[in-house]
Amino acid sequence: DYDGVPWCNNNGEHAVKAFASRRKGMGKVYAEGGLQDYLLLLSIYQTLRYRGFSFWQFLQSGETDIEAFTAKRR
Repeated sequence: DYDGVPWCNNNGEHAVKAFASRRKGMGKVYAEGGLQDYLLLLSIYQTLRYRGFSFWQFLQSGETDIEAFTAKRR
């Protein structure tokens, strides 16, 4: 019914799957601060992955802006 909205949400499903598998592996409840940190890193990781860039190289670069990092690498 809405233009530009895909009928499936694979990106969202993959992000939830990554979180759920981590939670399952840990076997315990996250503290709120730890959960926020993990979700922030997961978001950065997934964004870079979908854009075809290395999360590790992003961390090593010291850059804090994904847009600036990816613009330098194109």
